Amino acid sequence: MNYRHAYHAGNAADVVKHALLCRALLAMTRKDKPFLALDSHAGAGLFDLVMDERALRGGEWRGGIQKVLEDPAPHPLLDPYLDALDELNAGQPERRFYPGSPWLLARLTRPGDRVMACELHPEEIPLLEEALKPFARARAYHMDGYDALSAFLPPTSRRGLILVDPPFERKDEYERMVKGLKAGLKRFSSGVWLLWRPIKTGGADAGFLEALQEVSAPVLDLRLDFAPPEAPGLTGTGMTVVNPPYGFAQEAATLLEWLTPRLAVEGFRGRWSGEWLRPEA
Repeated sequence: MNYRHAYHAGNAADVVKHALLCRALLAMTRKDKPFLALDSHAGAGLFDLVMDERALRGGEWRGGIQKVLEDPAPHPLLDPYLDALDELNAGQPERRFYPGSPWLLARLTRPGDRVMACELHPEEIPLLEEALKPFARARAYHMDGYDALSAFLPPTSRRGLILVDPPFERKDEYERMVKGLKAGLKRFSSGVWLLWRPIKTGGADAGFLEALQEVSAPVLDLRLDFAPPEAPGLTGTGMTVVNPPYGFAQEAATLLEWLTPRLAVEGFRGRWSGEWLRPEA
């Protein structure tokens, strides 16, 4: 349990993840019926890009959110994400704070919806609790995110969005994700699931994608490569969406097409893909 996301907050992978998350959330709000938003690996919830020495040391936000903010005409599909960022930094001379996924869930859901954010790291949980204080509908839980998939599903409303975004410190993380998803689908087959993963040299996600083809639900896999495959460290990011909401696939494709050249490192054109591992019925 050594992972602290502050080093990576606002990087290119965060931008892709959070932009797609916001579109999925808005799709859920098109129906009046309330829903549960469950974040299985929530982290601290908020990050200070100016005063936190970890964010300054990593500086990864300069290759992510800073590139998007420097664009003179951001794509309209980014509006909910960027509006939330502006609200968070209201009164600041610069965009100092960056929201994690639980803060975005709490900000973009409605009063009748519920947000459950789970975090196991003992130093992150008090930060998460503080970040969610302004939102009466949001609550932090000090627990393993995979246990939450059993404890909190199905929701009483029978509508839900589940984000599974682990730190990938363990070698068996992909196996745990697949196991957690399959168990969760048995309890809540109609839920919208977003499974995030890092893309690194070596293609460690191949078995993960193959396993998801066995899931008895529509599965859309999205990917953006912002660095060449031989580069060290993180070269891209993936988001697999099970039971994607109506209209989400097209919005995601439009967003990834716009983001790719802007997030790509210098000297690399970048590339994105969207593939149905299991098509819609």
